[in-house]
Amino acid sequence: MTPDEIAKITGLAAKLGIKKVKITGGEPLLRSDIAEIIKKIRQIEDIKEISMTTNGVLLNEKALEMKKAGLNRVNVSLDTINPVKYKNITGVDALKKVQEGIEKAVNVGLNPVKINMVILKDINTDEIETMIEWAQNKHVILQLIELIPLGRLYEQYHDDLKEVERKLRAISTRVVEREMQKRRKYYLKTGVEVEVVRPVHNSEFCANCTRIRLTSNGFLKPCLMRDDNLQDILTPLRRGESEKRLLEIFKNAIMVREPYYK
Repeated sequence: MTPDEIAKITGLAAKLGIKKVKITGGEPLLRSDIAEIIKKIRQIEDIKEISMTTNGVLLNEKALEMKKAGLNRVNVSLDTINPVKYKNITGVDALKKVQEGIEKAVNVGLNPVKINMVILKDINTDEIETMIEWAQNKHVILQLIELIPLGRLYEQYHDDLKEVERKLRAISTRVVEREMQKRRKYYLKTGVEVEVVRPVHNSEFCANCTRIRLTSNGFLKPCLMRDDNLQDILTPLRRGESEKRLLEIFKNAIMVREPYYK
């Protein structure tokens, strides 16, 4: 999709009450026109927040440009701060660049910076306390994310986070439940904020999910876990169909939503 097409589809979303946009991937910072995309979305009056999920490798060199373009905040995928583990997980030796990117994002005001740590059984489960302390020192929010069953590695590396939440609750001064997906945010005595994302077999999570996705090839995707109910909006847009018809497609994509875990 071109920046104009992305902006037009986002504009339709705004007419239906969507106020927040998250740019994700793949790796969005690899797009040479990513700043242009952000600028065009920023021009849509009813969009109040634009965020991005990135692996952070290019963040140090692009954070300021993204901020100037209109990006509000970033989530950085970082499952470990152990250099050997990082290379084993990602296949690249880029941990230092990612950490520098996180610091740059904080410094230029892409806040709050959230760190997405996917918990992998027997890989990084022993690093949770270390990551909490690291997040405190870097002035970022740590998100502990349950591995979802997409791909062949789920059975080997999935770890339930119920016990993690129990331990967090015991050392928290305050627990807040977000309206979206009923995620719980734990404010620890040290001042750091830890959010836990537990979607697997969690009917409460699914029942309170209000997200809808736009795929890179122009399909509206009502549920991350399903590919059998996608709605093509890009083809009708390129055919020049009316805004009324495009809004109907968008509404239909919303109407077919249903909780994956019931």
